[in-house]
Amino acid sequence: MELSLLICTHKRAPSLGITLSKLIGQLPLSFEWEILVVDNANDLATQKVVADYKAHLPVSLIIEKRAGQNSARNAALSSLNGKLIVFTDDDISPKENWLFSLYKASQDNPSVTVFGGKIIPLWDTSDIPWQATAWFSSFVYAHQDLGEKSLYYVDGCFPSSPNMAIRRSVFDEGLKFNTKIGPIGKKRISGSESEFLSRVLEEKQGLYIPEAQVLHRITGNMLKRKYLRKRCYAMGLGMSVWADSPVNEKDIPRMFGIPRYRLGRLIKSTIVMIYKQVQSNTEEAIKSECQAAMDLGFCIGIWTKLKEELTT
Repeated sequence: MELSLLICTHKRAPSLGITLSKLIGQLPLSFEWEILVVDNANDLATQKVVADYKAHLPVSLIIEKRAGQNSARNAALSSLNGKLIVFTDDDISPKENWLFSLYKASQDNPSVTVFGGKIIPLWDTSDIPWQATAWFSSFVYAHQDLGEKSLYYVDGCFPSSPNMAIRRSVFDEGLKFNTKIGPIGKKRISGSESEFLSRVLEEKQGLYIPEAQVLHRITGNMLKRKYLRKRCYAMGLGMSVWADSPVNEKDIPRMFGIPRYRLGRLIKSTIVMIYKQVQSNTEEAIKSECQAAMDLGFCIGIWTKLKEELTT
């Protein structure tokens, strides 16, 4: 089989239904492909949505009771038949020829192993919110737009969960997703794809395909201060695990094992947040609070030696 599309979901049947409806007509009827939905909650509503679309799409479902997106992904790998495995989320609306663009790129670039494309947030507000251009937009909303030309992923830039494709050979070699990272019930250590792809792309190449575009549907809850703070804290934890350390790390002054400059930035961001809040500049206060939350997550990750815990 040429292509497998994997969607992991957790009690989001209405959103999954919209995503499946947008996949109809993505590929020619003669194209050999499959969609596998992994239900990570044994949810009857999810199972009904998949059953309703079986007449329109080559879709099937498996249930994975172990909590976590990466547990769901790993459970699905042995059931996938495609030479190219495309990963996406249950809240995307693909542009025309999204899947075919990824497939064609894999055919035209046999030496490339990983592929990604544009991810554009689709806001449910009448006006584009200020969060769209905030410094955290790229990871909170998985926003990725690297331009209109194909280019190789370098310098820690990776495809993201709503839009990435990986050759099956990677998984045949035994690589799997780290089940201790990513969304796990209500807990989250962000950077799941980055952690995995940082391992894959040590020796292989990844290519950005601008024609392969999806819209990532953003709900009102994802604009709220509490949500943003939690996501930034989770990204800080994740960065303590997978982000590259500075070359001269041994020479960096530390306190409690944490780089001192990180502690300084945490204190500075907290002070700026308080100052901006006193000024009633809520937007800037939230930006600073999110920076402080990410730095706090990173510091706690280093202090608790999270990397050693999650990679052993």
